[in-house]
Amino acid sequence: MANILVVDDEPGIREFLVEALASDGHHLTEAASADAAVERLKHEEFDLLITDLRMPGKLDGMDVVREAREAHPDTRVIVLTAHGSVSTAVDAMKLGAIDFLEKPMSGPTELRTLVSRALSGVPESGSQPITDVNDYLRRQLARALGADYRVEDLIGKGGYAAVFGVHDLALDRALAAKVLLPEFASSEDTADRFRREARTMARLSHPNIMPVLFVGREREVPFFVMPRVQGSSIAEMMAAKVPLDPKQVVRVVGDIAAALDYAHDAGVIHRDVKPANILVDKATGRAVLTDFGIAKAVVPEGVSAATVPGVFLGTPQYSAPEQIAGEHDVGPRADIYSFAVVVYEMIAGRVPFEATSASRIAAQQLFAPVPPLSRHAPRVSRKIDSVMARALAKHPDDRYASASEFARAVENVLA
Repeated sequence: MANILVVDDEPGIREFLVEALASDGHHLTEAASADAAVERLKHEEFDLLITDLRMPGKLDGMDVVREAREAHPDTRVIVLTAHGSVSTAVDAMKLGAIDFLEKPMSGPTELRTLVSRALSGVPESGSQPITDVNDYLRRQLARALGADYRVEDLIGKGGYAAVFGVHDLALDRALAAKVLLPEFASSEDTADRFRREARTMARLSHPNIMPVLFVGREREVPFFVMPRVQGSSIAEMMAAKVPLDPKQVVRVVGDIAAALDYAHDAGVIHRDVKPANILVDKATGRAVLTDFGIAKAVVPEGVSAATVPGVFLGTPQYSAPEQIAGEHDVGPRADIYSFAVVVYEMIAGRVPFEATSASRIAAQQLFAPVPPLSRHAPRVSRKIDSVMARALAKHPDDRYASASEFARAVENVLA
């Protein structure tokens, strides 16, 4: 049986750990502070250290981990972490801690399994040492999904969430899981936005809109799972600032127009149509609209909406003037404006308005005339300029009535 040092300033946590592990025959030593634990480690050897990270006093849990690694390199270390200390837990992993346990703990089973694995030297199946927050999220996601799924690479990371590749072992299919970043989990507004995105995508059933297969949660890490598109985003395709092939533009325009019309008919405005949120399947060429994180449901007059007037949500390079102005009644034609900016970029290799700051871009979106697209794409008919001028009109009523109407105008010019 093992000699284990348990360190936590909360008596209830220490009592839980000691009772759970003593029943397996281990010898437990308690320390109520990091200072006391460091003194213990200077004079005694332990097979395993289980320590909280945030504790009052001159020293904290990181000091305990450092002392354990320096004084007794063979001592295995498990850190206890609560929400808000994820980055510190990752730092502890870099110092040689081999695993972590989150507080509050649901019961002794996970603790015993973790301790048994630590003492035997057998790592968690399929896991690698945790070196950063991405690895932390990957581990949490793997625990939540279970043995039927393998969490793979980090596909992308945005302002409040990360997306990981996932392989469904039972059905042999590629999936993607979107995970809320830990620092936003305690923000009710952000968590609600995350849940709202999953609900919105789940209610939209269309071949050109990314579906949600299921949702889940591992402690403070909520996530939802989608099919994985084997291909690239328009943003990745445009990274070289080279115009896309006209045939590909026509295909993407038709697909995304169909997606937007469907969403608008269902009462959903995307509000963040941009190249990063359009994925193109490599095998079929099918374009898919994703990331409904700031989507807005159209509500009847007099009913409060989820957004607040005067607050701008979106990406300045692709946002309609009314979005930038923070207007409350942003409608479907805001998506048509954003969609038109994406189409402009696909044809010209650049967006219509560029500047060194977001505020300058916003000012151009509000007041500057649209630069003729043909100036940047001389091989395209000048008829495209009038199409873009209408789609990028400053006032919503002056734009195309639907995404498909705009798409047909683009296709006629490019054809």
